Amino acid sequence: MNEDGFIKKFCKKPFPISALSHPGNHFYDFLGMLHILLVKNHKKKFHITGGRKRNVLRVSNDLKIYCNRLNRPFFLDKYQSDIIDKQILDLLIKTKSNDAYDLCFAMNEKSITELSGVPLTHSGLGTLFEYPECCVDWFVQSTWEDKEIAYNYVKENGLASTNEELIVSIENYAGELHQYIPELVQRRKKIFSKNMMKTREKFPFVEHQACDNCVDNVDSPTEKLSNKYAEFAEKKYPDLHTLIILESKKEIKMIIDDWKYAP
Repeated sequence: MNEDGFIKKFCKKPFPISALSHPGNHFYDFLGMLHILLVKNHKKKFHITGGRKRNVLRVSNDLKIYCNRLNRPFFLDKYQSDIIDKQILDLLIKTKSNDAYDLCFAMNEKSITELSGVPLTHSGLGTLFEYPECCVDWFVQSTWEDKEIAYNYVKENGLASTNEELIVSIENYAGELHQYIPELVQRRKKIFSKNMMKTREKFPFVEHQACDNCVDNVDSPTEKLSNKYAEFAEKKYPDLHTLIILESKKEIKMIIDDWKYAP
């Protein structure tokens, strides 16, 4: 099957290719397909996905785009905190998260081979996938602010008796969406209603969460990037372009429904 035939078939009957795929809304599948095509057309260097391996490799085979596992040990970005004790902060930064083995599309095999095993951070991933620097910096700061709130909560409630327990508790509580820590819940509400929902509304063709500056201002780096991808899609894959816009509206509704009853 040629590329046009495959894309038309996918638009009519999409299948899950994203870790964020869910029934009844194919926004992330259509968006993921666009970014795979951006790589194929040398408009960006990489696209990573945690979607179903069989489906992702099917896309790679049918569209003839190189794809392989990206073995990437992950660490937190370095950070200066006035809240977290320096010893605990150093432990958080030095503690390796579980290696991720996501599938990565690239323009060629060499690109992925050079990355395999190279330690990455949130900022490193943001640079790799060509997100605006302001949004990468905002995401790193936001991630650490979550951990600072979790640190205070764990310490104040005596929920850890050793440094190891404290590290695990910080990671666990900072990763909760709706529960336990009121201050963190309110932060998440703001992020979901603004940095996620407004990103989907204003910039449906990008994958990252836009920072406050990009959401609040016109002609921002995220707006320029979304417009660039949108123009590419509209010109070369008009059906995909239309579906991304339509499905983004469903995604916005899901975000609203998910947080409607949050405490």
